[in-house]
Amino acid sequence: MTLPCGCCEGIRQMTPATITNPPNASALSYRVGTHASFFESMVTRLSAHELVIKERPPKRDTTLRPSPMLGLTTRTIDDPAIALLDAWAIVADVLTFYQERIANEGYLPTATERRSIIELAALVGYMLRPGVAASGYLAFLLQDGYNAEIPPGTRAQTLPGPGEMPESFEIGSSLAARADWNNLRPRQTRPLLITPSWDAPIYLAGTATNLKPNDPLLLDFGAGDPPQEFRRVKSVTPEPAFSRTKVELQPSAASHKVAAIAAEAQAVIDRYLDPRSGVFATKAGGEVIDILQRAAERRATSVTHEQVTDWMRDTLARLRGRHRNARSLKYRKLEESIGGIIRELEVLLRRLPPPGPPPTKADGGPAAPAPLSLDALLSALSKPPSNPPRSGRAEYRHIGRWRMRP
Repeated sequence: MTLPCGCCEGIRQMTPATITNPPNASALSYRVGTHASFFESMVTRLSAHELVIKERPPKRDTTLRPSPMLGLTTRTIDDPAIALLDAWAIVADVLTFYQERIANEGYLPTATERRSIIELAALVGYMLRPGVAASGYLAFLLQDGYNAEIPPGTRAQTLPGPGEMPESFEIGSSLAARADWNNLRPRQTRPLLITPSWDAPIYLAGTATNLKPNDPLLLDFGAGDPPQEFRRVKSVTPEPAFSRTKVELQPSAASHKVAAIAAEAQAVIDRYLDPRSGVFATKAGGEVIDILQRAAERRATSVTHEQVTDWMRDTLARLRGRHRNARSLKYRKLEESIGGIIRELEVLLRRLPPPGPPPTKADGGPAAPAPLSLDALLSALSKPPSNPPRSGRAEYRHIGRWRMRP
């Protein structure tokens, strides 16, 4: 203990200090001493300092340990010798302070500098992307009789609400503007061309159709094959906003057949996936199990004729690849098992009814797909875009060399 009178000052060595860091600490303790401890330790060594001098033949082979600092008995701070020790204690204090700061910046939980965190993230290949400015959609209205091209950089300002500040936006590219486009409205529908075995909803003009569930409908395809098809109504939903009625049809006979074949294909897959069969218990058979499991998961989303056909063809293509691999490696048992699945699925695929003919226009040309709904388009437009700068990747290209933009 150091007394206030100072008579016991400099009687014990206090450096290097013992360093302990408990877990989950917000900062590391890394200093071996401070100015006070360094100064007291150096003053202590004044009395204990010894020179080791060895004398060799022809003199005596002895070791002398003189203490040249015993004559320095003063400990006042204004003495030049003590002032020199005080100066070096300051140097040691500054060095250990920055040494501790550098040690803290080397670990993610204790780092406080943004650059240190970026450098630590760069060790695992992560590069911080620069901030992206806000973006939005602008609509320009022109006076009647005017046509113009709005140059890039044209500024527009928001109307702030209570307690808000206005925000400025600039267009990024030139924009052609016409007065005739002020009242331009998007087309929300187009003619619906129905094909045989149609299972999607159909839309009828007006809302007073008097249709009810289970009512009969006769679909006339003109010169199609077949020319007509008898169907029944499943549900009727008036849509006054669009002045139309949405009619869902009960599944056609072809749809029932497609669903039955899809169920049979699923049963084949489940039979081979049964662990009790032990067909694909080997390591090489694990890849086939993965293909069948993915096919079983995809079955729930395969409903229409086109979806079921794509589902079965994709599964067969994957299985044929594994079959060729098993044949090249001469895995006879695995080759026979995969071949059995392929043969069963190919039989079911051939049993699928042929798809209906594609819709055609009156002039015989191909018709555009219909109907067109803007729901998906409007939902996408409701999300403002955020386009990163073109040179965003180059912002931190030299991150490992401490060359970064502020």
